[in-house]
Amino acid sequence: KHFAVWGLSFKPNTDDMREAPALVIIEGLLAAGATVRAYDPVAMHEAKARHFGDRITYADVPMAALEGADGLVLVTEWNEFRRPDFDAVKAAITPHTRLVFVESPANPTLKLTDVRAVAAIAHEAGALFAVDNTVLTAALQRPLDLGADIVVYSTTKFVEGHNATVGGALV
Repeated sequence: KHFAVWGLSFKPNTDDMREAPALVIIEGLLAAGATVRAYDPVAMHEAKARHFGDRITYADVPMAALEGADGLVLVTEWNEFRRPDFDAVKAAITPHTRLVFVESPANPTLKLTDVRAVAAIAHEAGALFAVDNTVLTAALQRPLDLGADIVVYSTTKFVEGHNATVGGALV
């Protein structure tokens, strides 16, 4: 499988990749045998030099990362991704697309993705839609009610509470 990743840095307007969610996600995809094409307005040089080298490819523009992708992973709060061109994203989804993944709200800026709109696009294409809902928890946002198929939570932050363990939960 081939995945597009939008966002490499931990936060917008920087190339800081320390503890960036993209690091774990991309390493997991590569370990599972997937290929990755990534786009980030600033951090691609950092990603190539210090983290991934030539194990992934890098796109000059966001939509180029989506070409031929089986799934899109959106892990950034850059302004240009707050309201992506959903028509362009929809057009880029192919019959091979199996998963669309977003973090909403995004950490640390708390910017929201229109979960219902992205769910509709993913489902129309026959893809699963996953939401990382760690920040809001089910008490404040219920992605399954908004159309998500899978919800991801970090148990490291909200169950254990001391960062002494690493864990997660899928719902």
